[in-house]
Amino acid sequence: MPRFLVEFAWVLFGIVVYEVLRSVVLRSLARRIERSVREFIREAHLSREAYRFASKVVVVDEMMNDPVLHERILRKAIADGIRIEDARAIAEDYLDEIVPSFNLLSYYQIGYRVARALVNGLYQVVVDKKNLEAVQRLPRGCVVIFVANHRSNVDYVLMAYLLARHITLSYAVGEWARVWPLEHLFKSFGSYFVRRGFRDPFYHTVLKRYVQHISARGLTQGIFLEGGLSRDGKLREPKIGLLDYLVQLKSDPSFRDDLVFVPVGINFDWVLEDRHLLDEAAGRARKPTVSSKALSLARLLVFGPPTLIANAVRLASGRIRRHGYASVRIGEPLSFDEYRARNRPEWDESGSARENEERGPRVDAVKHLAGHLMDRISRSIPVTPVPLACAALARLGPGAVGVDELRTEIARLRTRAERAGAAILMGKEFEAERGARERLGDERSDRRGGLVEFEEAYLDAGEARVLLDVALEILVRRGLVQRDGTTVTVRRGREDVIRYYAHSIDAHLTAGDPAAEHPDA
Repeated sequence: MPRFLVEFAWVLFGIVVYEVLRSVVLRSLARRIERSVREFIREAHLSREAYRFASKVVVVDEMMNDPVLHERILRKAIADGIRIEDARAIAEDYLDEIVPSFNLLSYYQIGYRVARALVNGLYQVVVDKKNLEAVQRLPRGCVVIFVANHRSNVDYVLMAYLLARHITLSYAVGEWARVWPLEHLFKSFGSYFVRRGFRDPFYHTVLKRYVQHISARGLTQGIFLEGGLSRDGKLREPKIGLLDYLVQLKSDPSFRDDLVFVPVGINFDWVLEDRHLLDEAAGRARKPTVSSKALSLARLLVFGPPTLIANAVRLASGRIRRHGYASVRIGEPLSFDEYRARNRPEWDESGSARENEERGPRVDAVKHLAGHLMDRISRSIPVTPVPLACAALARLGPGAVGVDELRTEIARLRTRAERAGAAILMGKEFEAERGARERLGDERSDRRGGLVEFEEAYLDAGEARVLLDVALEILVRRGLVQRDGTTVTVRRGREDVIRYYAHSIDAHLTAGDPAAEHPDA
């Protein structure tokens, strides 16, 4: 046999052996990872909707057989003068863009670990989960929708990380995530894409039917009701598109389940995009071009990994300085059936029991619901050191403010926020004060009333002191304020940033006082 044939046979044999071994090793590794994920889910008592694991091909095929969508395809073909096959192709393209391909490994291993490393590397995470148990006790069969305010693009990562051990959540994400590799990553996490401001009615029909399709099968979703990031720190007017789709689902006689909306309040001591958002609000920032987005992505891919490694080293050595608190508070769930029963005349008039072409009355009713949800979200937003200090600076400025005066104002505002039902979230810096309060609570019945009041006032003053120290460390480090001995001054040109953070807790500080406003810092 010629030598080259022998060598070729050996090479071919080596390739076959390599591929067999690779297949065995990869299959074994995949099974081990899947077992570990399922073990994690079982130990954490996680709720997983079976339909979330349906193949994307299956979901798209079911959608293409949807009678309502099929009728809309016929209408589009007639209206546009195109073949039915072409109209179907357009619908399939939209569905291919919208429908995610959930991956168990991506969500619970890669996604969770990346989210944990990113969030804890940037912030000290402080959470108020007291209402999360109420969410987990909701009756089977209801459709749960988390509705949150939108402070930062980190919101997606923060909520996914905090809820991953309790709930599997699908997000509606905007077109900003439709760039490689984010698109594949978010789709593997179960997120579906929404084109903001896209005017094609046929697209919105496809999107609506998909949202209703997954909701009817009980998938838990997350919606940022503002539809975009706040540019000035205030809550934006709610976008009702997705909410309207969900409400219309109740007009389907075969859908008998309740819709339960869970408000989520999110706040940060340092929003990474704050200055860019303020520039956009003031018209100073240009709309990003395709080339600028590509350049930003290239920078992220080139400089991101080294930065994460460097920060990981700093974190391990205790030398990293985080960006303050990232905080989340779960609000009280709202049953749509109960809400509609309390507002029966409005909903009966709206015609929400049927999908009609006269959208006006129904939209008015949905806007009222959205406003009610935004109110619950605003009351769920936690109060953290920087927003509280900025609110105090906004009220006492402009000009130099004494540290003692600032501390007193922080204590006053904190008391006011607590009386309005706000959660004042405090991290590890407050462990001594927290322990003292617990001891005082245990011994309250054995102490005289006057002494208890004195000790509570002393603890309030101590916590205000720590709140100010935590906030000033960040504000001074960022160059937003200047501290000279016993006075603090907002730096010129940074007043809008101070107001931005103060606005995040407006709902707590103006409760019961409609005339209350922030003076310019």
